[in-house]
Amino acid sequence: MLSLHTLSSDLALAKHWLNLPAADRLTYLKTLTPNCPHELIASDTSLSARAYETYIHEQHKIPTRLHTAHDFFNALIWHRFPKSKALLNASHVSDTVLNIRSRLRDGLTLLDESGVLLWAPASTLETLQALHQQHRWSELCVAHRDLWHSNVEVHFFGHGALHTCAQGGHPLFTLKALWLPKKSTHPDEDLHTWLSEHADAQLPTYFLPLPYLALSELSGPPTASVYQDKLIFRPKSNKKICL
Repeated sequence: MLSLHTLSSDLALAKHWLNLPAADRLTYLKTLTPNCPHELIASDTSLSARAYETYIHEQHKIPTRLHTAHDFFNALIWHRFPKSKALLNASHVSDTVLNIRSRLRDGLTLLDESGVLLWAPASTLETLQALHQQHRWSELCVAHRDLWHSNVEVHFFGHGALHTCAQGGHPLFTLKALWLPKKSTHPDEDLHTWLSEHADAQLPTYFLPLPYLALSELSGPPTASVYQDKLIFRPKSNKKICL
C-alpha cells in the first residue's frame, strides 16, 4: 500500500497537543521540532500575510497560535523542510509587488497551504505526471497502482492541508500536487533545489489538482469505482487560462 508519510502519526500528535494544558503546548511543540531554524513564539496577534512573512524573515521567530492545529502543523513542516520553508519565506519578502498579490506569492501560498509532494525517480515521474496532467484518473491510479506503491513517496507540505485532514477532510478536498524528481536522499533538498529554479510568476502552473480521495484509495484496499465520480475526479478542462 502507498505510504502517506507520517500522516496518521501527525494527526494523532496534533490531537494530543490540543489536549495539553495551554501553558505546556509551546514547550511540547519545540521538543517535536528541533530542526526548525527559527524560534517558535506564542502569539495571538493577527498579522497580514506580508507582515507575518516579514516578521519571520527579520526577527527569526515564528508567531504560533497555541489553540489551533493549523499552526501546529506549520511548525512540523518547518521542522521537516527547513530549507524549503526558509526559501518560501525569503521569496515572499523579496517579492516587490507591494499593492497587489502577485502570481509568485499566489503560487508560494498554494504550496505552503495545500501542497503535497509526489517524490519519485525521473522515469516514474515522467509516466505518472503525463497521465495526471491529462486527468486520466483510472490509468493514473488504477492501471499504475503498483508503480505508485513501489516508486512514489507522498509527503504533505501544506500545513493547511494537514489541518483539513485533522478536521476529517471533505469528499471534495483537493490538494495541489507537485511532482518532484527524486535526486537526493531527502525531499527537502530536492524541493529547495526545484524552488530555487522555479520561484517565479509561473509557479502556480506547476501544481496539479489531486483529490485527497485518490491518496486515500491508493493507501488502502483498491476501489477503482471511485474514479468514476466526475464531481471529484474531474475530466481535463479544455478552457485556456490566461496567466
